[in-house]
Amino acid sequence: RGLLLSTKTGFGLDVVAQVVNGNGIEEQEIFDSDKYKSLVGRLAQSFAGGRIRVGVLGYAGKEAGAGGAVNAVTYLGPDLLLRLPNVEFLLAYVKRTDSNPLFERVDTETSEAVLAEAILSPWGEQGRTFFPLAWNRVNSSLDADDANALTVNVSRLIRRNLRWTAEYTRDFERKEDRWLTGIVTAF
Repeated sequence: RGLLLSTKTGFGLDVVAQVVNGNGIEEQEIFDSDKYKSLVGRLAQSFAGGRIRVGVLGYAGKEAGAGGAVNAVTYLGPDLLLRLPNVEFLLAYVKRTDSNPLFERVDTETSEAVLAEAILSPWGEQGRTFFPLAWNRVNSSLDADDANALTVNVSRLIRRNLRWTAEYTRDFERKEDRWLTGIVTAF
C-alpha cells in the first residue's frame, strides 16, 4: 500500500514517484509492520515517436528485522526499450545494495541483474498471438540469490479478457526445466 503519483510531459518524459510500505503482505494481512517507508522514482524519456524509450529507476527503503536490526536497500538502474514493426526489445539493468540483508551482521551485499526481453508479434499489435522471449541473469554476493534463466512463451488472445498461454523456462543455475500452460482471465 502507498501513494503513487505519475505524469507525462508534452515532450515525452514520464515521471513516476511512489511512497510504499515496502514489506508486502504478511500473515493475517499485516501490511506495514515497521515505521519505515520506501521511496521509488522512475524517469523515462521517449524518442522517435515512442519507438525508443530510455529510462532509469531508483528505489530506497529500510526494513526492520528481529532484535532491532535494520536493512537499508537501494536499487538503481537504466533500461532501454526499442519498438520495431512486429517486435519489441527491452534491456534492463539494476544494481541492488543491502546494508544487512539477513539481519545477522552488518555487511553490505550487492546484486546485479540483467533482463533482456523480446516480444514478437507477427500479426502486429492488433494480432492475437504473441511470442515473448526473456532472459534473466542475477549475480549476487549471496550465492543463493544467483539466477540465470531463459523463458520462451506463446500467448493467444481468445477474447478481450481471456488469454491462453504456454511457457517453457530453463533455469541454468539450478539445472531445472519448467513447463506450464493455462488460461489467464480478468473481469
